[in-house]
Amino acid sequence: MPLLSLSNNNGFTEISLDLMALKRMFSPANQGSHLWPRWCFLRFLGLSFVIAFLGWCREGQALALLSSGIERHGAVPCVALGGLLCAVGLLLNIAPRITNIFCLFGSLYLLSICGGFRLPQLDGLLLESSFLALFIVPKGISPGLADREQPAPMLVFLMRCFVLKIMIESGVDALAGTDSWVAPVNPGAFPTIVGYLCYQLPGWVQALRRGLTVAAQLGAPALAITGVRGRSIACCLWTLFQMSSWLCESNGWLNILAMGAGVWLVDDSVFALIVAKRKPMEPGQIKDQNGFLKLAWMGTALVLMIVYSYASALSFSSTLGLHPEVLPELAQMPLNLLGRFGIITKYSLGRGSARKWPAGFPGLEFEGSNEMGSRWHAYDYRYLPQNLSRLAAPGLPLLSRFEATLQNVNLDDQNVSDYELTTSVARGLLQGTPEIQALFATNPFIGEPAHLVSFNFYKYELTELGSYLKDGFFWKRTTLRNYTRALNLSGKTENLIFDPKAGR
Repeated sequence: MPLLSLSNNNGFTEISLDLMALKRMFSPANQGSHLWPRWCFLRFLGLSFVIAFLGWCREGQALALLSSGIERHGAVPCVALGGLLCAVGLLLNIAPRITNIFCLFGSLYLLSICGGFRLPQLDGLLLESSFLALFIVPKGISPGLADREQPAPMLVFLMRCFVLKIMIESGVDALAGTDSWVAPVNPGAFPTIVGYLCYQLPGWVQALRRGLTVAAQLGAPALAITGVRGRSIACCLWTLFQMSSWLCESNGWLNILAMGAGVWLVDDSVFALIVAKRKPMEPGQIKDQNGFLKLAWMGTALVLMIVYSYASALSFSSTLGLHPEVLPELAQMPLNLLGRFGIITKYSLGRGSARKWPAGFPGLEFEGSNEMGSRWHAYDYRYLPQNLSRLAAPGLPLLSRFEATLQNVNLDDQNVSDYELTTSVARGLLQGTPEIQALFATNPFIGEPAHLVSFNFYKYELTELGSYLKDGFFWKRTTLRNYTRALNLSGKTENLIFDPKAGR
């Protein structure tokens, strides 16, 4: 009997709900189990949350100040620290259901306060993964593999659709953004030594790299629908692609979580080759809870999954060349609602800054002066290529939201939000705000803040290997523009003004 059925009784239409059908949709799968894929996915999710909340603990208060002016949000450090503790709990499989809920809503709260520092790809993947984990995470304080709570068939299908959506959207975006197959692949703003060396490879190798990328992003989905062996090969291709991207560029948790999502393509039979085979539980051992609360949860989960699936299908339809925006506003409401919270995202993994800036990386640099503009000192970043002899550490998924946001600032576009961000940072440096100063690796003005601040625009390009061996520089820098003569504070009002005495 279907979940919902319609019948005609004396001219009246009756709608009946089969609760047993609802329970079967959430019952353990009859063919194959997915205990290990779920366990691995949740550990990858926990590690990603640890990286994210570490960044919030270090930068959260400063980002809140930049987003809301002079107001300090006392809850931001508390939520960031609580989120970090819960992320560690999720990583260690301690009360995963509770810790995942706190991580999800903690991230949503922090992003609502610091909306200007949202990273669409990273935050979108993290929030959507955490939202889907609500339906599969086992209960208990230390559930282990949770043999008694096998993922239901429809949930496994939903997770695999999520993985395939990431692959296809990223692959289509990669094809659309490829102008030349033999040009060096730009590793973006945070390359590692591996990415730098790959940048030096000849044209035919660059074309091979792009071909393998497309094969991993578009070939893997084709293999995934061919059966168990095809899904295993697709999982291996996807994992190798994400590992290579992870080694070439520091992208925070992006590649880590993408690898974790790809594990859903396989089942426990693959893991049986590398881990001890567990004795499956007898059907009588699985405790079946019949209660109003469980049925209410299953009904709520079903509604949420239907809304999510519909919104995700609308988002994915634009990748196929359709136009969901022509639908009535009511039909677009689920997509707009989930998209507003960042739970529905169009993915372009690996796009980075290389597509927007194919000929190099733009860098905005803040400089201060206490000598009427005769001498200027730069505020050093932690990870951006301000230091011409610095690259990111291979495999170290560190991330600065502040710097990741600055790499996309382009004041030539006359974007109001970009101007507000840069002037807010300048105001914080002129006022000597400790949280703003801590966003930078060094503060050249100890004891007294700068009297003048200017921000300038440079272009960074990776050098050739021969040039590096000669002078030791990974980057070459070209000055593009000085955007301001100088900024200072105007008396007690503390409004930013141009200083006519300090020309640049």
